[in-house]
Amino acid sequence: MVSWSRGEVIRLTRNDAYWGTAEPWQRAALRNIAQPAGRVAALLAGDVDLIDAAPPQDLPRLGADTRLRVSTLVAPAVAGFHLDMTERVPPGIRGADGQPLARNPLTDLRVRQALSLGINREAIVERVMGGQARLASQFMPPGTYGYAASLSPTPYEPERARALLAEAGYPQGFQLTVHCQNNRFVNDEQICQAVAQMLTRIGVRTGVDAMPHIVHVSRGRNREFSVWTGLWNVETGEPTSPLLTLLGSVDEVRGRGQFNRGRYSSATFDALLDEALTELDDGRREALLVRATEIAFRDDVALIPLHHQMHLWAHRANRRHLPRLDGYTRAMDLKPM
Repeated sequence: MVSWSRGEVIRLTRNDAYWGTAEPWQRAALRNIAQPAGRVAALLAGDVDLIDAAPPQDLPRLGADTRLRVSTLVAPAVAGFHLDMTERVPPGIRGADGQPLARNPLTDLRVRQALSLGINREAIVERVMGGQARLASQFMPPGTYGYAASLSPTPYEPERARALLAEAGYPQGFQLTVHCQNNRFVNDEQICQAVAQMLTRIGVRTGVDAMPHIVHVSRGRNREFSVWTGLWNVETGEPTSPLLTLLGSVDEVRGRGQFNRGRYSSATFDALLDEALTELDDGRREALLVRATEIAFRDDVALIPLHHQMHLWAHRANRRHLPRLDGYTRAMDLKPM
């Protein structure tokens, strides 16, 4: 590292004493350009060789430019919604008449199912994400260890959603405020606005309270929300960590449920995780994790997954980029053609 200017640029120079193959670049600069439009403008102007977190809506334009190339990879991260299942006066939820509710509707499985069925995931992927996302039904994407093949993304069935709400005792629906981040993941606030419109159509009149991630985390820790956005990263290549921390019954002594702010709890689910953590046979362990996933996502609707994010880069056409599963961008991943 030659120099570092906080929030602006890191300048690097090649280590010619390195034991491995020499990198092609003598110097590299990693610039922080916070605004997506600014990153795109810098690439189009030729000021940078590569940008990461490329805006999904700009990818068709960038990919059509003969001077540029686009590089993508499905990310081990799922955008979705947390649900509070505590039997309490629910924050951000009121009756259809605007009066406070003594009982939390989300404790009823039929209500949670209705909310999930009321979301048109395909429309979000196509219109909000510009096609740069993949529908999700669980933490793991298809083809990975611990993926439950029996689970499919929840279909959009607004009529069934309305019927479930009526069956649960909410024929007129209720009022809901969804608490969202606006700087945490790709198009987070836009996703929230779209979902709010969809839920309103099934009778759950939904508003959006969007805030910076740091504020969202603080308020979420204080359990001020009933429905809120989340980005669930799976960086270990299998689902044990998110299953334990996001869905395991809260147990501070055992280190379970550290981020389970919705207070989901299932003895059967917990027992499967206990068994999986001590099972050394890969096949048997995967079967336990798959069954736990089926219980949490299909049987109990403990979370509402929407889609797997995509890592998106764009770069000059005379460069070759090697995308990384973790989404990091390194000077060493860019080579001349």
